Amino acid sequence: MALNFENNHYYTDEGCFITLSDGRTTTTHTHDFLEIVYVFSGSSLQIVDGTEYTASAGDLLFINLGSSHSFTCSKRFSYANIILKPEFINSALLGTDNAFSLLELEDFRELKEKVDRTSLLAHLSPEECGRFEALIDLAISEQKADEAGKEVMLRSAFNALLTFTFRKMSLPIRKNDGIGDRLLDSIRLNCTQHISIEKLAADNHYNPTYFSRLFKAKTGQTFTEYVISCRLELAARLLKETELSVSDICLEVGFSNRTKFFKEFSKKYELSPLKYRKNTGR
Repeated sequence: MALNFENNHYYTDEGCFITLSDGRTTTTHTHDFLEIVYVFSGSSLQIVDGTEYTASAGDLLFINLGSSHSFTCSKRFSYANIILKPEFINSALLGTDNAFSLLELEDFRELKEKVDRTSLLAHLSPEECGRFEALIDLAISEQKADEAGKEVMLRSAFNALLTFTFRKMSLPIRKNDGIGDRLLDSIRLNCTQHISIEKLAADNHYNPTYFSRLFKAKTGQTFTEYVISCRLELAARLLKETELSVSDICLEVGFSNRTKFFKEFSKKYELSPLKYRKNTGR
């Protein structure tokens, strides 16, 4: 393996390889290859282009060419680093600076319109973990081998790893998956408190990224937008039904910033809180 590092940038002359690593922390860097991180055990906070992802056992994280990347991890963190230059799969991609160019290839035609290019983190079921780890083992055994057809085998193994990853980045929401009304009622009842989507996802046995997709599909809003909407509905009710001051209501419904409260309320109801109260009879 020839992996070089200079000026916070990793680069390699090899077309593909996989390394197995234990926990360590990396500072912010970029690289000239596609990196797929597969987590065997433990957890880590991965930051890709400024966005934070919590990657735990059974998770895949897709990191594009040129993306900024850093992470901190638990002591028991272990993972596979799957490194690929797109031109190894097809020489026509030589010089590309975007790994999603792979989706233009005929081999990935079926997935081209399905891959969510913003959903970089995916969670594998136990059965899927077994299949993915078998592909990793195959690729590692081939990169260690010195036999005829080695490059063909490696290309096939990495094609399979890519296809598996793209599938997981384009999973449709299954009919038996979803956000139930009971959960939404619970969020509404507790909207004045700090609610972490990571904890909510964990409590309901979901990966946070996938949970966010389910939530948006169910409600038409992001989790944050939904919580804010619930708080504003409560504020509107308090303005109509109580004599609490606007400042007290702002704090009562969970806003620590009065300016943000006024802005969000005016955007939703097209009136300031004071005018809303006046128009509703208080």
